[in-house]
Amino acid sequence: MEGTPGESRQGPGCSPAVTLLHATDLRHVPLILTYGLFSGIGRAPLASGDERGKAYTREIVARQGRKGWEIVILAFDVPAAWTTEAEEPAGVGFDLLPTLPPPTLPPRLLEGLAMILPQGPGIVRAFTDWHREGRLVRLPPAYLDRRATLRINEGLVEARLLPASTASVLVRMLPQEANDRLSD
Repeated sequence: MEGTPGESRQGPGCSPAVTLLHATDLRHVPLILTYGLFSGIGRAPLASGDERGKAYTREIVARQGRKGWEIVILAFDVPAAWTTEAEEPAGVGFDLLPTLPPPTLPPRLLEGLAMILPQGPGIVRAFTDWHREGRLVRLPPAYLDRRATLRINEGLVEARLLPASTASVLVRMLPQEANDRLSD
């Protein structure tokens, strides 16, 4: 599913949605699939699903790949009312707004993140601080668009920015029912 910020589509709950992208370590994907995408307000974890956003996330994949990290891109169809443009050097960042009830921090999420080195312990500290400050927001995993995610990562493989083996692992991680209906 291609889209630009503000383009109306029908996502979960039948509200206008926009496609937004999130570049993440492959090891985080199982946690995101289980618990959702957590972030602090003002952190701009999402990029627009347009060409600028795709270029920005491809750059992240390439840069981190040179460091030996396995970074993939997840595509989410998010109700437009749940997002706001955020200050981001590339001009493509979006924040989640605190539109849902404040999230709790599942202990298993924190334990799982803490084991992902080197960035996990820092993420745990950030999540804990954001929760304490009332700035933690969560995007439920149901908003992940499997087809768009796979299509974007296949493009990264074709561009030789992502190893085919990493994309294969991602395919196996994503459940078949992960919102395929959004791309119909």
